[in-house]
Amino acid sequence: MSSSSIENLNNEEDIKFITQIRSHPKFVEAKTIKSVTDFDLLRWVYAYKGDVDLAILKFIRHLRIRKIIGLDFIENLNASSGLDEMAEEYAPMEILGPVNENDGRILLLERSGRFNLEQMVKSIRYSSFMLNRFRLMERIMKEIRLSEERTGKRQSAILLLDLDGMYFHTGLISFITGVLSPYRIMWGTLVEQYPSFLSAIVCFNCTPAMRTLWNACTPFLGDEYRQKVYLLGQENDWREKLPLLELSIPLEAFPRDYGGEREFKIREPKPYQTPILELSPKDLLELEELKIPAGEFLLKTYFLEKCERLHFVLSHERELTINILYSEKRKTIRREQITKLFKLEEVEDLCEVYAGCERPGLPGIDFWNWIVPKTGFFHLIFGNEKAWILPVTLKFQIFRKQDEKRYQQTNSLQPIPEECLGNEFLENRNENNEIKN
Repeated sequence: MSSSSIENLNNEEDIKFITQIRSHPKFVEAKTIKSVTDFDLLRWVYAYKGDVDLAILKFIRHLRIRKIIGLDFIENLNASSGLDEMAEEYAPMEILGPVNENDGRILLLERSGRFNLEQMVKSIRYSSFMLNRFRLMERIMKEIRLSEERTGKRQSAILLLDLDGMYFHTGLISFITGVLSPYRIMWGTLVEQYPSFLSAIVCFNCTPAMRTLWNACTPFLGDEYRQKVYLLGQENDWREKLPLLELSIPLEAFPRDYGGEREFKIREPKPYQTPILELSPKDLLELEELKIPAGEFLLKTYFLEKCERLHFVLSHERELTINILYSEKRKTIRREQITKLFKLEEVEDLCEVYAGCERPGLPGIDFWNWIVPKTGFFHLIFGNEKAWILPVTLKFQIFRKQDEKRYQQTNSLQPIPEECLGNEFLENRNENNEIKN
């Protein structure tokens, strides 16, 4: 992939931003083999309103997340790697391509109204589904960059959401907190790693109830995306109003199924299939029930050997955050150290080794495999820091996995007991500086 050169940038402010970023010590230090275009960097700096220092910190974390997840090689992942291949069938998103020869914006189409959202929410494996969505994002970004190479201009994607068929079988509030909450968190996670890739979201075939739902959902969206969403009505209403939008998307750019001229075979969403749980009933009895008060963290510390194969099992019906921090020698960590890392500040001998993220509350059981990257102390952190009042309860366990092809019953992995963590832990705990274990 060839980089856009600074000579192709006509905007003096863009040139200034790129010069600042590429000469910034942290950017120079974090430079990777993978080519990064000027347009890529502009997406980050504009997402953070011209704050170059913050944009660089966020971008550097993105590089770390790329390495942890393996985004540069995600096309090599499949179901055996924990990626939900079936999501291409039950929740497909189409990459239609550029609007036309003169407009390099990439059109995306998702028939969300035909997804069985309620069934998905009941039993979906969130970690596996998110790997599928990360792969989708890499494919979208590839198309955007190809369009930028062809046009010499910064490009973006426009998401077309067909909501035909979406009906609300539950109360509005429970629908927002239940069915739509995972959707909101999923997009929040993706937008954090791929900022400014969307220039608009066009929802069409919207009913009056959906407009009410939208008004209830707007507090969850940032200002940037709140202003980019357009709601259009049903049947001929959206076709009549589409040309009136400032987006300049001609109906001809739509597939023929929607009255356009684009030749494109749209996949029909298939019924959702509940994933098979690899654990036996006996294994499920070993899940530990934990409770995290509002505004708090919960910490489990393990000493692990490099290349150990672990099997994580997790269930929680309220939102929480999860992360894993690594230290070669540090047995204990304090709250302020975790807070500093979460603010993207450096802490000596402590680093992120898991793609820390927010997880939606779901009734099903999630599970994934993890290969220990290094030998040392691993601090597993569950957070309920965003809650003001309500605690979150989770069921959790880590199993050692002996066979990479098939799960076998092994002893569940136990954290280091508090009394074995040393005086530093006890002193810090008494001083209220240590996170609960």
